Amino acid sequence: MRSDKQIQAARENGAKSRGPKTPEGKAHSSQNATKHGFLAKTLLLPNEDQSDFEAIAASYIAKFQPEGPVETHLVEELIACYWRQRRAWGMETSLLDDEMTRLNPQIAQEFQQIDECSRAAQAWKSLADTSHSLQLLTRYEASLHRRYLRAIKTLTELQTARKAAEAEPKTENHQTNPLPPQPQPLQSLPEQPLAPNDPIPTNPRSLPQQPSAHHDSIPSRDRQGVGHAQPSSGATHCPVE
Repeated sequence: MRSDKQIQAARENGAKSRGPKTPEGKAHSSQNATKHGFLAKTLLLPNEDQSDFEAIAASYIAKFQPEGPVETHLVEELIACYWRQRRAWGMETSLLDDEMTRLNPQIAQEFQQIDECSRAAQAWKSLADTSHSLQLLTRYEASLHRRYLRAIKTLTELQTARKAAEAEPKTENHQTNPLPPQPQPLQSLPEQPLAPNDPIPTNPRSLPQQPSAHHDSIPSRDRQGVGHAQPSSGATHCPVE
């Protein structure tokens, strides 16, 4: 367990926070005591100090200032992992102390003089040979440490993204995927008549096809050459008076 100075320091660090300023933050902060009490009932053993736990929880809340249920859950995960790690450290110490006490008669018979480090080594060896307690406890501590690091990494990423989003300016009528501009249909220009000085286009297809009055006056039979009299080369046409 921590000393009185460490507990007092945790309480002073938690008291340095000025607290939330927005109404939503104040409403959320007013529920912290209830949440810490529920978390304490879930984690604490009957022989553990609740005031010590609440001081640690307050220091974590003041440090990370969580907003929303996800960030709050991650901070609670950090608190739980840290508290269980402390418990595991105390359990390891108790295992070695109890084993050294149990081995005292045997050590007195085998050794005329022994220092405390060697006594602890004998207790460690006895537990490793006859019990899996230390092995399981070491794996438990490693699992808690990984969970602690994963939670603090996720919390840091979420808070960094949230603060970056809050710093961005907000624009009205913002579209995440705006549509590309649609092409406008081309408008056909009216044909302009040629001016007297304009050049005549060389492409015959560009000239308008106008029917010939003489061609239309000739019967279709004459246009095909049937029954059409060919004038002689020497004949002259005299007008009739």
